[in-house]
This record gives sequence, structure tokens and C-alpha cells, in this order.
Amino acid sequence: MITIWNQKEVYVGHSQEEFTSVREKLASHSIRFKFRMFQKNSAHMFDSRSAASDLFGRRRNKADGFFIYVHKRDFDKAKEILEHGDGSAVLGRHS
Repeated sequence: MITIWNQKEVYVGHSQEEFTSVREKLASHSIRFKFRMFQKNSAHMFDSRSAASDLFGRRRNKADGFFIYVHKRDFDKAKEILEHGDGSAVLGRHS
């Protein structure tokens, strides 16, 4: 189980395509992960209710950013996979 005490951030970015690529690579190597999505315009970017709907209660379809976390024990393996994969996903923070 990945918890706040044993997780390490393996990806932060704004690209839906890179986010999907990183998730697929981790899953294909049986590395468990968890993720969070956020929207800059939400009342509180980590409040799932605010991030999931707009001011009128409609569901939003697009996130502004993505975080992916792995267990600390899997971090080195995940880093190796993402750095030496096909190059479509990059480890670390993106502007």
C-alpha cells in the first residue's frame, strides 16, 4: 500500500499524454502507483470536490496538472524505467 509516509514523487507535469505514458510504463512493469490531478482554478487544488466540478456543479474534463507517486522501495526501478524507456515520459518536474 502506498501512503503519504512511504511514497516518492516520480512524475509531475501538465501533459495528459505524458501522464498516460508514465502510468502505462509503470503498470507494464508491475509497479504500483497512485496519482493526483489538479486544476489551477479550483477553490483548493487538492480538494477533490472542487477539482472535479466547476462553479455550476458540472464535471470538468481537463486537469491542469498531474502527480504520480510510487512506493519508496520501487522508486529506483521506476526511475530507471522512465529515464531509459522510449523517451516519451520524463522523470521529474515540468514547467
